[in-house]
Amino acid sequence: MNIFCFLNPSKLYNYIHDLLRLAYPNATIYIDNTNQSDIIVTIKVISTDELIIIEGGIDSLDKKTNLRKEFNIKVSDQASNQIRKFTRLFTYELLSKHLNKELSSYGILTGIRPIKIIHRLLDKGYTKNEIRNEMNSEYRVKKEKTDLLLTVALNNREYLLSSDDTRRYISVYIGIPYCPSRCYYCSFPGAVLKNYETDIPPFLSSLVKEIQAISNVIKEKNIAVQNIYLGGGTPTILNEEDMVSLLKTIKDKLVSKATTEITVEAGRPDTISLNKLKILKEYGVERICINPQTMKADTLKIIGRNHDISQFKKVIEWAKKIGFKQINTDLIVGFEQENIDDNILTLHKVLEFEPENITVHTLATKKGSLLMEKEGKRNVLDKVDIIKKTIDKINSILIKNRYEPYYLYRQKFMYANMENVGYSLSGNYCNYNIQVMEERQTILGLGGGASSKFINPDDFTLVSIYNPKNPNAYIKSVEELIRRKVDKLMTVN
Repeated sequence: MNIFCFLNPSKLYNYIHDLLRLAYPNATIYIDNTNQSDIIVTIKVISTDELIIIEGGIDSLDKKTNLRKEFNIKVSDQASNQIRKFTRLFTYELLSKHLNKELSSYGILTGIRPIKIIHRLLDKGYTKNEIRNEMNSEYRVKKEKTDLLLTVALNNREYLLSSDDTRRYISVYIGIPYCPSRCYYCSFPGAVLKNYETDIPPFLSSLVKEIQAISNVIKEKNIAVQNIYLGGGTPTILNEEDMVSLLKTIKDKLVSKATTEITVEAGRPDTISLNKLKILKEYGVERICINPQTMKADTLKIIGRNHDISQFKKVIEWAKKIGFKQINTDLIVGFEQENIDDNILTLHKVLEFEPENITVHTLATKKGSLLMEKEGKRNVLDKVDIIKKTIDKINSILIKNRYEPYYLYRQKFMYANMENVGYSLSGNYCNYNIQVMEERQTILGLGGGASSKFINPDDFTLVSIYNPKNPNAYIKSVEELIRRKVDKLMTVN
C-alpha cells in the first residue's frame, strides 16, 4: 500500500508520520509524489494571531473524508509546539473518522514514556479527575489507559528524586553487548559471541578503563551511585574468572554505602551455572533477571532461545536457594505461534516460582531484528483484540496475586499499540527501572551500546550520549567517550 502526503508546510510530516503508520502499519509513505497511490492525505495549516486553522482530507479507493478544525492559540505556549500538537490532534481525528474507529487507546501518544506526563501533571497539583480530563482533551487517551498510567505513577512516585538528590545520586548501566545466539525478535545491541579469547578481553579492558575514569570523577564531585544495572546482551556470557574480575572492579570503584541495588540480567538460562550465581551473590548482586519469555517449548525453538523449560526451572530454583532478594522474569505476548491460552499457561507456570518481579512485554517488530527482516511489519490487525484481551487477563491475574504495576514503557511498532509493564510484589520495586523510565536521575551508560542521560536538576531536562553498539567501535572510541562524559558530569552536577 502506498500513501502520498501533500502537506503545507512540508515539516508537518515530522509531526504526523507515526500516526499514519499507526493507522496503516504496512504502508509506504511518500511526500509530494504524484505517482499512482492507494491513499492520498492532504493537510494544510494556516496560522493567524489568534487561531491555528487546519484543514485536510483522506482520499482512498473507496472513501473520501474531509475535516476542518480551528484551535485557539495559547499565549503561554510556543507557537511551534502548539502547531505540532494541534496537527497531531487533527490528524488523529481525521484518520479515526476515515477508518470509522479509534486508532489507539493511547490517542496521539506514541512516545516511550507516557508516565512522565502524569508526573508533570501531579507536580502541578492536578487531581486524578483533572488528569483524566487533561489526558483525554489534550492527547485523546482513553480512561482505562489513563487509569493504568495513574496507577503506575502513584506507585512509583515516592521513588522519584528531588532536585537536591538528583545532584547527589546517579545510577550506572553497564552493557555487555554479547549473546550466545540472536533471538528472533531482538534488536538490542548484541554481537553473537564467536571467539571468547579474541573478543572479550579487549572489550573488558576498555570497559574497566571507562569505569575507572568515571569513578575518579564521581568521587571528586562527591556523587554516589544509587543503582547499578548490568545488561546487554547477556552479562552472564562471561566466564567465571572474568565475571569475578569485573564485579570486583565495580565493587571497588562504584559501590558505596549509598548503593541500594545491583541488578544483573541473567536472562539466558543457557549461560547460567550454579557457581556463577554464587559469584553474583558474593559480590553484592541482590536482583537478577531470569527470562523464559514463554513456557511453550516449540516457541522457544522458533525464537532462537537456546534453553528449554527444564533449564529455566533449574536456574530459578538455584537462584531462590542461594537467596537473591529479587528475581525478575520477562514474558512476551504476541508470538505468532501462541494464543491466549498459551500466554496464560506461561504466566501460571511462572507464578509457581513466586518471583518478586514479572515484566510483561508486548511483542514489537523492531528495526534490526530477524523478525523485521523476515516478516516486516506484518499485518497484525486481526490479532489486536486477542492481544488486548490477553494483556487485560494477565493484568487481572497478576493483580489478584498481589503484584503491583510499578513501571511502564512503550515501543514503536508494538503489536496492538499496547505497552510493556513491570509488576512487583510490594516492597520489591526495581529502583533502576523507575529511574531510567521517569528520567529524573542521571544515568551513566558504560560499555557497548549503553546510553547516558545527564539530567539537569533544576528542570529535569536532559542531554544524552550514546556508546557505539558495535564492540569494536566502542573499543576504538572509549577515550573520547570518557572525555565527553567527564565534561558533562562536571557541568550538570
